[in-house]
Amino acid sequence: MSAIHTILDMTVGGLGDLANADIVTGKAVQINDKTIVPIIKMSVSVGGGGGSGEGNGKDRKHPQGGKGKGVGGGAGGGAHLTPVALIVKDQQGVRVLKVPHPKKGLEKLMDKIPALVEKFKDME
Repeated sequence: MSAIHTILDMTVGGLGDLANADIVTGKAVQINDKTIVPIIKMSVSVGGGGGSGEGNGKDRKHPQGGKGKGVGGGAGGGAHLTPVALIVKDQQGVRVLKVPHPKKGLEKLMDKIPALVEKFKDME
């Protein structure tokens, strides 16, 4: 197996260990007579790359030429957790409460597109 395959296998394997039931539904928290369970959205991303080189050509840094050869590789990954809801259980029953999130750049832009289209229609 090549070095980059080994690196990617290690990276993906490590991120896979994060994805368990406690991540999707967090641990229950008891507050007075209420039991609260967080519901969490998990986004995982992985990337990697590698390279190799050979040659003994001359360049400005090495005018005498070099023997060449080289191998490089790297990988990385990350996980982003976002709370999306809470399950609340108390004497009144069980409820699901949505966690509000402010809109981000692209979502804000998408909301403005209909108004922009109308403005352009009015300019004709």
